[in-house]
Amino acid sequence: MYQPILKGKKAEFEAWRNVSSARRNVTIPLFEVIANKGVDYDLGSFSDAVFDCSQAGDILAVDSHALGEDAVDTTTSRSPYSLLALNAASSGVRLRPVVHLGDGAGFISDAVTAAGATREKIVLRVGGSEADPAPGATDVTLKTYCRDAGVSPGDVHLLIDFASVHGSALDELETMAATYLAWADRNGTWASVTLASGAFPSQITSLPKKSKNLLRRLDAEMWNAAVLSSPIADIHYGDYGVRHPDLPDSGFGGPIPNLRYCTDSAWIVWREAKLAKFPHGSFYDVCRAVVATPEYSGAAHSWGDGVIDAKSKCVAGPAAGAGGGTEWIMYGMNRHISYVADRLSSLGVA
Repeated sequence: MYQPILKGKKAEFEAWRNVSSARRNVTIPLFEVIANKGVDYDLGSFSDAVFDCSQAGDILAVDSHALGEDAVDTTTSRSPYSLLALNAASSGVRLRPVVHLGDGAGFISDAVTAAGATREKIVLRVGGSEADPAPGATDVTLKTYCRDAGVSPGDVHLLIDFASVHGSALDELETMAATYLAWADRNGTWASVTLASGAFPSQITSLPKKSKNLLRRLDAEMWNAAVLSSPIADIHYGDYGVRHPDLPDSGFGGPIPNLRYCTDSAWIVWREAKLAKFPHGSFYDVCRAVVATPEYSGAAHSWGDGVIDAKSKCVAGPAAGAGGGTEWIMYGMNRHISYVADRLSSLGVA
């Protein structure tokens, strides 16, 4: 099973909307709610968008922590997970609320209730950028956490999230993964265990233009190695797609035309300078360059691949169509989710 960890943003929503039914059956995305304009607006807009891009039968994990543990939607007097569960049920979608070590008993109870409303279980997300305990004799164990929270490990999907691993040494990541998986195994039989990380860098502005830049998919390499010696038989795979785990700070101006294209062991990143008259028109050159590579899978492979193929046949002009940063992430993310889901299903590797 595949769990892409996605920001609650337009690019990710549209990428998920256009994932095929067969791939949705082996994919359970985790969407992160983005805090921006206040709980009512942020939760309402997220809920509208995430269920609009989903289909009946989908299973979604949602992490609402950015809104705060005590967040309440004032228009309904409901907590985020309570409101999301209500909307999920009406959409035929099953919801897995995400909790973290250190969450209060009330928050966890609310998450458990919300999950049960759609016949699902909670996700316990450990690791990442938070101050979660590292596995060791002096740490709070997962078994103790579940006992104190009033749930059993079998009622919990465990997500071990290393967040950004870009630039890390593979052997160190393998050791860390083995330690965490052994820790998880000692503390119970979980509903599922997912090992996730993100290897895409925080910025690509230093990469040469007009070049086939290859960025190593270290997240996939780590998982592929970890499953070979894991004490847990069925480890699910998670990653952050073609984004860095942390959202970038707002900068001046938009990105130059670029595409992030997933392959077996690397992402192809192609960048082109903006044109003088039709600045984003050089995205068509980006698409032509990617289509010309031997790694390109063809227009029929995914929705994203089809868009890339179509735009490779366009020329810069006054008619809108080249898109911008949101669309470029959208196409690459859809390709990434589709490609990884296929590899996991057919080859058992990420």
